[in-house]
Amino acid sequence: MSIKRHPLDWHILKWRAVVLIVVGMKNQAMEVFEEMLKQFPNDVYAINSLAYLKTECGDKEGAITDYKRLILSPDVTAATWYNLASCKRKSVKFRMLNTVFGKPSKSMQS
Repeated sequence: MSIKRHPLDWHILKWRAVVLIVVGMKNQAMEVFEEMLKQFPNDVYAINSLAYLKTECGDKEGAITDYKRLILSPDVTAATWYNLASCKRKSVKFRMLNTVFGKPSKSMQS
């Protein structure tokens, strides 16, 4: 496996996102990864990071879309397949529970 070299702009965006994640600003970090993808389309690191953050923030469908995009890559790893399956499983369980029990009432949300 060869080591991929990235330009300085890529590293600046990566570390900006990392700092935002560390200080708890996940939504802003996702915006940085989106910007990273505009400059570096199909960047595996950016797509994977974005999918993970979407999972963390509850956007399972968005994460599934990103993981599906990753599995089309010739460099796909077992971790990507695992993350996709995990996201799909959680998404299906949530929909099933929501169907069975319905959405929580306002009194239950407080």
